[in-house]
Amino acid sequence: MKIKHVSFGLVLFILAIANMYPGALAQKNEIIRKHLDSIGSAEARSVIKDMTAVGSLRYNVLRSGGTGGDGKVVLASDQSRFLVGMSLGIPLYSGENIVFDGKKQRVNFVNSNVRSYLGDFLYRYPDVISRTLLGGSLSGAWLMYDPGFRNCKIEFDGTKKIDGAEVYAMSVLPKGGSDLEIQIFFDKETYRHVRTTYKRTIGALQGATVDTSSQRRGQRQIMTEDFGDFRSEQGLMLPHSYKIYVLYDGETETKEYEWVMKFNQFLLNQNFEPGIFEIK
Repeated sequence: MKIKHVSFGLVLFILAIANMYPGALAQKNEIIRKHLDSIGSAEARSVIKDMTAVGSLRYNVLRSGGTGGDGKVVLASDQSRFLVGMSLGIPLYSGENIVFDGKKQRVNFVNSNVRSYLGDFLYRYPDVISRTLLGGSLSGAWLMYDPGFRNCKIEFDGTKKIDGAEVYAMSVLPKGGSDLEIQIFFDKETYRHVRTTYKRTIGALQGATVDTSSQRRGQRQIMTEDFGDFRSEQGLMLPHSYKIYVLYDGETETKEYEWVMKFNQFLLNQNFEPGIFEIK
């Protein structure tokens, strides 16, 4: 009887807390539902077993030297796995090979056991891949498709503005914690997913003296995904433009890079060859 009494009291407590914030929870659920509907109807989404997007790639070095270049990109995915392949004809940077097999992930070296700044960010902060955030709705394994959100808690953060347009903001909080502050943004009018940001701030290290400590500054590591040019592909409204931006703002220098992708071909339900997502 005592256990039943405690359990009933706990239920009342949970209900009381829920009643304090009914609007935020309901709004969060409504935004996610409308976001999924913005991609396609439940029926249209259910018949898609795998998806491949193919397009052009432009790699730009925005700050701190280096050589940019043009290439090609492919994103392939099913309902739990995905890969991103980038091909570039740049000396010392031939491209990217990023794979998630549903459990494990791999970010290849690009040259002599060195990863690119994008690859390094993904390797340092595996939640971007393991929580199936990378690629947004371009991936059939997109976090929002999973009812359990890949063991993440989703919190509604209200509205913000991106390039003058109002968006709904939500935080992604992986179970067990994360080194990253992760936010996803949905257009307020269409409910399309337009941006994801990943941020890590590291405080300034203490110097040997008060004077040297005051001269030191903290570090920022930021990755942003932007999605646009939404058009219909076989019943699904998908982004045809995709940009990844990476910033390393260190104690002595700042480095910025971007990968700008334009997709011109989408292949759905191709029945991938066995081993396409295999990690050896």
